[in-house]
Amino acid sequence: MLVIVIGFAIYLGQPITLKALVFIPISMILTVLSTLGVGAVVATLVIANRHVRHAIPVLLYALIFVLPVFYSVNDINDSFIDMMYELNPIAGAMDCLRVAFGTESPSYTTIASWLVQSLIWLGVGVTLFKRTEKTLADRV
Repeated sequence: MLVIVIGFAIYLGQPITLKALVFIPISMILTVLSTLGVGAVVATLVIANRHVRHAIPVLLYALIFVLPVFYSVNDINDSFIDMMYELNPIAGAMDCLRVAFGTESPSYTTIASWLVQSLIWLGVGVTLFKRTEKTLADRV
């Protein structure tokens, strides 16, 4: 995917700067940590309760609209929507990509908070999975 993003950026005439070389790996780290953590939580919940698997696609579809891919974060003036954006684990990765390829200046406190949030998701996911690992085979 990174090759596609960089290829698309070059095709659109976006220069690959030092800022891009710094923030693209940060975006990748945030994505991997968040995905592993949320994936472990969801996998454990789906195995523990089979009805949860029907709610996951609906929830993911709703979260796609919360993630600002086609609109700017600066356009959000509602505090509830802003809070939902901040709680979305992939929002940090998206902001890092915006900083890497855009003219926005990075907010290091926001990036650090998303890194901490990603580590929390990873910790919760691994802990939850490890606690239920011995009984998961009986439930499948």
